[in-house]
Amino acid sequence: MRRLIRMVAFVCIALAGVGVGAQPPPPAVGRVLLISDIHLDPLADPSIVRQLIAAPVAQWDSIFQSSQRKSLSTYGSDSNYPLFSSTLRQAATLGPFDFVVFTGDALRHDFSQAFVAAGGTPGQFGAYATRTAIFVVRELQRRLKAPVLAAIGNNDSGCGDYKIDPESSFLAALSDELAVLKTSPEAKSTFRLGGFFSLPHPTVANQDIVVLNSVFWSTSYSSCTPNIGDPGEAELQWLGWKLYAARLQHRGITLVMHIPPGMNAYSSSQGGDCMNAVGFWQDKYATQFSALMNTYSDVVRLTFAGHTHMDDFQVSPGVTPSLPLKITPSVSPIFKNNPGISVLSYSTKTGAVSDIMTFFIALSSHASAWAKEYQFSAAYGVSAFSAATLSTVTAGIRSGGAARTTFGSNYAVSTASPMNSSNWPYYSCAQTYFTAADYRSCVCGAASVRARE
Repeated sequence: MRRLIRMVAFVCIALAGVGVGAQPPPPAVGRVLLISDIHLDPLADPSIVRQLIAAPVAQWDSIFQSSQRKSLSTYGSDSNYPLFSSTLRQAATLGPFDFVVFTGDALRHDFSQAFVAAGGTPGQFGAYATRTAIFVVRELQRRLKAPVLAAIGNNDSGCGDYKIDPESSFLAALSDELAVLKTSPEAKSTFRLGGFFSLPHPTVANQDIVVLNSVFWSTSYSSCTPNIGDPGEAELQWLGWKLYAARLQHRGITLVMHIPPGMNAYSSSQGGDCMNAVGFWQDKYATQFSALMNTYSDVVRLTFAGHTHMDDFQVSPGVTPSLPLKITPSVSPIFKNNPGISVLSYSTKTGAVSDIMTFFIALSSHASAWAKEYQFSAAYGVSAFSAATLSTVTAGIRSGGAARTTFGSNYAVSTASPMNSSNWPYYSCAQTYFTAADYRSCVCGAASVRARE
């Protein structure tokens, strides 16, 4: 009898261990900070500019803190130090993070002209711009205490807007500051050459993160150095090889860039002509990139971008599986948006994104506290941030109703959105159509439907 009791007890313990009818343990969830378009303006307080010009970067934080100007930036201006510092304080409270994705533009707009107007000389600008970018990177790394994967933005240059040169002193200096590059001589070398690199995913096995310099592909790109060849073409060849190798090695890829592919909804909507289609990239690069994404749709899992300053997303149609792309809102309120950052939750086993929460500070209310703006899953009634759910959400936005209202409210981070009742097709169609012909067809078709509403 005692033996029978022991056997029954053993079976009960075993069943309890495996959990008859019990759910398997939840997958491990990681967290990533998404931050973009900081556009730090080190000229915002003229009284400390000369000190900053003369001082090494190590002294900049104390100089900024000595400023008597403590108010945050206002709408229509780039980020001053108080806003930058407030953003990092808020971000730190949301951590810890496995890593940080900074999708570029550390420097303010029209930097070189403003620098000279503030008393600097043209000969001093390159070094000053480089030190400003170094300061932003150092602060991100120091205050967030996580690996920072940073893309080059169109304002990130010691030469001028959209004018980052291959193998420039600007890239060389940043390559020495980004801690993630210290683990890979190859990544550091390609960043020094062209501002792009590839590294193993910090937490997910058999996956890599490829950080691209999409400024080379922009319709506005030009070089400050003559006869440098075609850096955009060279980068695409490098990307093609990375994707080919990843497939052979059974590895997944996440892409990080500043300027997204596809159509510029804001510029296209100016004038109200549905045939107006303005792309972010030059056609030849957009075509080659699209071909790579189609060829390696089984390899590329997710993409991050910035540049527009707005809270947006894209999903490519006609590709199986489709590619989800997240556009992170900006810290800078220069386009009259509220400053925002996002926290992404993902599976550390597969890399799949389960949710994204966005936090903001309402400058119109002169608030000093940040708040949660929205959570993607709850706002759109979906279970994850994936190609399948984005296809559902973008279709809902196009058809109107709650999804369009939600998107319109969050697009400019709870401020007046440039998307309105008359031009919403430009923004909606940009989420899924990336060629000029397809985009025109979508916008004009939606405009026709709108006219009948």
